[in-house]
Amino acid sequence: KISTTAMPGASINQCPSDGGLYDECFGGTSAAAPFVSGVAALLAQAAPGIAEADLRSLVRDTGTPITDSRNGITRNRIDALAALTQLQQTCPTPATPTGLAPDSATVCGVESFTVSWSPVSAAASYEVEIAQAPDFSNAQTSTVTGTSTSYSPPASVNPEIYYVRVRATSTCGVASPYSAAVTVGYEPTCTTVTYPYTYYLTGIARTPGVPPAYWYSDAAVLDLAQAAAETRLTYYSSGAPLARLVSVPVHQQVTWKDVLSTLFGITGTSVGAIVVQSTEPVAVLARTFSEVTSGSTALTYGQYIPGLEITSALHGGQTGYFPNLRSDGTWRTNVEFLNVGTAAATVTVQFYDDQGNAVNQRVLSSIQPYQRSALTAALASGQTAAWAEVTVSPPAAEVIGIASVIDGTSTDPTTIPMFIR
Repeated sequence: KISTTAMPGASINQCPSDGGLYDECFGGTSAAAPFVSGVAALLAQAAPGIAEADLRSLVRDTGTPITDSRNGITRNRIDALAALTQLQQTCPTPATPTGLAPDSATVCGVESFTVSWSPVSAAASYEVEIAQAPDFSNAQTSTVTGTSTSYSPPASVNPEIYYVRVRATSTCGVASPYSAAVTVGYEPTCTTVTYPYTYYLTGIARTPGVPPAYWYSDAAVLDLAQAAAETRLTYYSSGAPLARLVSVPVHQQVTWKDVLSTLFGITGTSVGAIVVQSTEPVAVLARTFSEVTSGSTALTYGQYIPGLEITSALHGGQTGYFPNLRSDGTWRTNVEFLNVGTAAATVTVQFYDDQGNAVNQRVLSSIQPYQRSALTAALASGQTAAWAEVTVSPPAAEVIGIASVIDGTSTDPTTIPMFIR
């Protein structure tokens, strides 16, 4: 109950329940109560754990003072924005939890998994969501006071993927944004699947580029072994990771045209990276291309992007090189890097002309684990031939990278691999 508060309550336009005309004379406490109830509900949504007394004070003590001329009593007329502003000032939003990680990539049968995360200093509790859909529809929600929680998937006859994310809630009930999601696979029977082979594909796209380019990516996984390869493909972008389980028969290949759409169900704009885990050695290759045509003739077949293993990563203390770059006329050079380590990475790219004279430098800062960062037209214009030197920090950082030299007329790209000294 919220008392001693002023709110609209005279000559209110009420939506009729019978579909007729508006009632323009709705008034009294019957009209005023919905206003305060609605504001209270919005504040409770902004601060899910807010105490009743704090909610009452926010509604009652903010807003515009109104004096009743009949008796001289002054009350604050309710003001949703003023109440929310006061809430945000007195109860700051806690930081988003980081470091969310499961203790196992896959569980089976009646096994459970545990997810943990780094503590947030202003958090009184954490809200954890677990769902079987990347949009977290029909998610199960739990509240914990520690920095880990366990979950036992219900028995199923089908392999499944679980998505997990967490947010912090302060002592006054304000919640942070949700963390990036992690995934855990579920197998019906406990023939435990381990993935000794991991490959990283960067530059996976379904997005507009420099006009007239619109980039798409095809992908393929080829089994190189004498046994079927059980693979787990996870797409990382700005949203929650998307994971799919795919079996590749012996000495066969599985391919996806427009892989983001056909494998991951993405029909809008997106760009990111795919991590392929496999029980057997496989060859992983993507082709990113722009569907630009002249009449019925395609002007570009695109560029190859290999699935690289962790041994191809550039570490802190090492130097990488991109040779044979160009940025004159319609030509441009793009660079991109995927963080395959556990520490946030900063990449510095120093460009030189053929004679070793410095041209320009570009820095990509704070690339988070499993996130891709790219620069379009990274090399300063007017360079008929150039090369680049690449370093990464901190010492624990690990990144893979490629450069692309693109003919702007046809949008035909060429892959430039990174050579590591």
